[in-house]
Amino acid sequence: MSAADDKIYFLLQQGAHVLKKESDKILIGEVGITTAQAAVLAMIENRKGTTQKQIAERLRQNESAITAMVSRLIDRGLVTKRRSKSDARVWQIQVTQKGAQATSKAKRHFSAINRRLDDAIGPSNSKAFAQQLLSIIRPFDKT
Repeated sequence: MSAADDKIYFLLQQGAHVLKKESDKILIGEVGITTAQAAVLAMIENRKGTTQKQIAERLRQNESAITAMVSRLIDRGLVTKRRSKSDARVWQIQVTQKGAQATSKAKRHFSAINRRLDDAIGPSNSKAFAQQLLSIIRPFDKT
């Protein structure tokens, strides 16, 4: 059998779509943010003084997309940005108190999603499955 025979690409796409759709539904309803916004907020909270460029690189997104998202997060009072003290050309992004509360709620949601994934694949298979996913991502990430 091959990846094509087993429809691996299709299944990965469907799996990602189902997870994102479910996460967005819950997060928008309970927290008022999307899955993508939650990922950006968590990254900003975990990396004090991070930049839009660093966020884009880490999430494998275009910087313009992250710039637009950060603007929306600023408009909603979830993050602020200020000029870097070491390089005035660079904007550093910080989570506000409201953003930290949203991130905390989102983390609880992702814990619930991860428990559902454990139920589906089994907690003992989690590490091997994560390694398999990384082995798929790495060769394509270099293109």
